[in-house]
Amino acid sequence: MLTKAGAKEPDNVNVNDKPSQSYVKPRRVIQAAALTPKPYLETQDDIDAYLDKLREALEQIIAVGDRIEVR
Repeated sequence: MLTKAGAKEPDNVNVNDKPSQSYVKPRRVIQAAALTPKPYLETQDDIDAYLDKLREALEQIIAVGDRIEVR
């Protein structure tokens, strides 16, 4: 059987089959404001430091397979 994209679908697949168990990645909440060392970002260096910390925190969460909720 061909799919719309033209790829061959395995013969033993029933389109009505449902996965036996759904998987939802664990959710981790990031409070972005908590990652800045001061309440206001006033210079490019402030922005860079904040974004470096934010990126590091986000990458660590994704690396362990969790999903992120930003607050």
